[in-house]
Amino acid sequence: MKKRQFIQILRKYRQGNATAEEQKFIESYYNLFEGEPALESWISREDKARLKKSMLNEIWEKIVEEEEERTIYHGKIKRLFQPAKMVAAVLILLGIGAIIYMISRQRFSNQKAVAENVEHASKDKIQPGGNKALLTLANGRTIILDSVINGSLTKQGNTNVVKVNNGLIKYSNQLTVGSRPQLAMQYNTIATPRGGKYEVVLPDGSKAWLNAASSLRFPVAFTGKTRTVDLSGEIYFEIATQPQKPFIVKTDDMEVQVLGTHFDVNAYKDEKTIRTTLSEGSVRISDGGDALILKPGDQARLNRETGNMKAAPVNVEEALAWKNDLFYFNNTNIKEIMKQVARWYDVAIKYETPHLDDKNFSGIVSRYSEVNALLERLELTGTVHFKIEGRTIVVMD
Repeated sequence: MKKRQFIQILRKYRQGNATAEEQKFIESYYNLFEGEPALESWISREDKARLKKSMLNEIWEKIVEEEEERTIYHGKIKRLFQPAKMVAAVLILLGIGAIIYMISRQRFSNQKAVAENVEHASKDKIQPGGNKALLTLANGRTIILDSVINGSLTKQGNTNVVKVNNGLIKYSNQLTVGSRPQLAMQYNTIATPRGGKYEVVLPDGSKAWLNAASSLRFPVAFTGKTRTVDLSGEIYFEIATQPQKPFIVKTDDMEVQVLGTHFDVNAYKDEKTIRTTLSEGSVRISDGGDALILKPGDQARLNRETGNMKAAPVNVEEALAWKNDLFYFNNTNIKEIMKQVARWYDVAIKYETPHLDDKNFSGIVSRYSEVNALLERLELTGTVHFKIEGRTIVVMD
C-alpha cells in the first residue's frame, strides 16, 4: 500500500466514511501497537501513551497536508496487510524507524534512521567510533595503528610486535634456545582516543580490549614474579593462566589481582566510581586497605570520594555491552548516557536545561548507529530533545 492510499483511508476513518474493512485495517494496526510487549522494554507505559498521542497528531497533520491535493481514492482494499507489514508501513510513514529496529530485535542492523527531530547546524555527519589507537614504544617512538599496514611493526629485545589486522596487534616473545633473556624492563603504552577502540594480545598471551579514551601500559616481556599493567579508562581482559605468576591491573585508586580469568575494569577519571566486573574465574580487588574476592557475575564498586568499596551481582551482558559494540541502557540517567556518547562519537555535550537528573532511559542500540539515530530513539519518549551544533550535542528538556 502506498503512502497516499494510507493517508486517504485515515482521512475517511476520521470523517466517519470508512468501510467496515477499512475500519478494521486502522483499528488492527492501533491494537497491535498497543499489545506489542517489546515496546515496554524501551519506554514506560506513560511514555508510550504520549508517543501514541504524538503519532496520531502527526498522522492528522499529514492528512491536512494531503487535503490540498484532493486526490480521491478509487477502488477497494482487496486484502488487509499482514500485521507485521501493516505496522512497518505505518511506522515508515511516520518516520519512526527506531521502533521497527527495536521490535524486530535486529540489534546488529546498520540501518540508518532519519532524524526528523534533531536539528543540524552542520552538514558534516557525526560518525561512530572505530579501530583507532596510538602505540608508544619503550624508546618513545609512536605508531598510529590505524594508519600503518598489517605486518611486523617493530622488534624490542626478544619480542616482536605485529599488526594482525585493523583493530588487533599481537606481542610474541621470540626467545629461543641460546638467546639471552631481556634484562631491563621495557614498557609500551597503547592508547585509544575518544571515538576509538583496539585489541592487543600481550606477551603472555593474555588479551585486552580497550574502549574509547583508554590506555594500557605494560612490559614488552613479563620477566618478573608478577605480570603487572597500568590502566586508564575501560578495558576488558581475558587473562592467560599462569598459576605461579599473578596478573595485576593497577589504576590510580585500586589493584586487581588474578591468575586466569575474564573481567572488565572501568576507571575513567571523570567517573566517581571505579567498577570491576567479573565474567569468568576469580579476582581479588584491593584499594590499599580493604580487599574483596569476586565471583562470576559480581561487580565491585569503589567510590573515589569516600573510599567505600562493595560488591554486588550485576547484569554482565549490560556491563560488557560495549565490547560487543552495543550501548545498553537500563534505567540509565541521561547524563551517564551522554558521557558514553561523548567518548564514542568524540563530541562535546552541552546541557541547555540544567535539571535532568530525573531523566532515565532503557534500551539497546548498536554503537555503529549514526548518532542522530540514537538521539532520535531517546527523543521518542518525549522527555528530552537534542540539537547538533558542529561537534557539540545540545541536550534540552
